Amino acid sequence: MAFLTLDKPETVRSLVDKVVDTERLEKDANVLKDRAAEALDDSLKSVKRTAKQRMNELEDLKDDAAVRVKKAPLAAVAVTFAAGLLFGVALGWFGHRKA
Repeated sequence: MAFLTLDKPETVRSLVDKVVDTERLEKDANVLKDRAAEALDDSLKSVKRTAKQRMNELEDLKDDAAVRVKKAPLAAVAVTFAAGLLFGVALGWFGHRKA
């Protein structure tokens, strides 16, 4: 088994340099870890804020649609019927072409 001898000043200096380098690397790693955690936190807050905005926009759209249906129920039924008819024709046409 080999033992480390510290009889040479170069060996001691080399070990001290390695310890200092290790401590600096540890500090750098901690800084990077903190920055990554902050970036993740900021991203999460941004996603939550955007999701809340989109939910509010969808709620407004739903309310607007309800008002339009109440104002003109026959037009709403006619538009819905036409959209369903067009969708059905397109689906049948595309389905028939692939078969």
